[in-house]
Amino acid sequence: MRLPPLHVQPLTSPATVEKELVAMVAAHYDNEPLMRLAGEIHFDDELSDAETEAVVRVLDRPLTPLAYLPCCGTLRHARPLLERGAERVIAVDLSGHSLQLGLARNVPAMRRPQVAAFQGDVRNAIEVLPRTGADFAFMGGNSLGDITAPEGHLHLLKAIADSLAEDGVLVFDYVGDRYEPGPEDMSSEWPQVWHGVAGGGPGASAAAMRSCGRSRRRGSGRGGRPPDPLIP
Repeated sequence: MRLPPLHVQPLTSPATVEKELVAMVAAHYDNEPLMRLAGEIHFDDELSDAETEAVVRVLDRPLTPLAYLPCCGTLRHARPLLERGAERVIAVDLSGHSLQLGLARNVPAMRRPQVAAFQGDVRNAIEVLPRTGADFAFMGGNSLGDITAPEGHLHLLKAIADSLAEDGVLVFDYVGDRYEPGPEDMSSEWPQVWHGVAGGGPGASAAAMRSCGRSRRRGSGRGGRPPDPLIP
């Protein structure tokens, strides 16, 4: 799908986003001064490259032509994925402001035609994905940390699982322990602890979830039941 530069499209499915999640996105991801504070990672090329390299190692197979980025924020993983073999990216995030900034700052002009950016709830993302689902998805930047209800993690992962093709793979990261600092030689601008995938060295803690092959449209999308809540 070819899009004009800096063009973000809305998802057309009815929005069912919880008010707490809307408030969090508005306060942090739609607030450019806050995004530019020291320690924020939204425009950190070095970190984005390191995380993407870790993803490739976790995936342990060539990148698929399509990379799906749910909760993509400022699109900081789009360029590294395209440089490592993906041919196009479909990205979805609640923050239109983040998507616009990301297209302008994190995606080189020559790469923008390969990126389709959509503003909306990832629970409705199947409307812009292939009917057979995505073979590969990456959710980075500790996006699971934005979900405050423990059961919300399950709802979010279920929605993404429904967007995967049979035998599709989701790779995601998660930083726990309230971002406790690690040793000085492993620190980043924001004191996360980065555990190398193959052991040792800076990288991204990552896990992979493989689709079990059930119908991706069962109970989701247009004509199905309403999406499960992320925050009660």
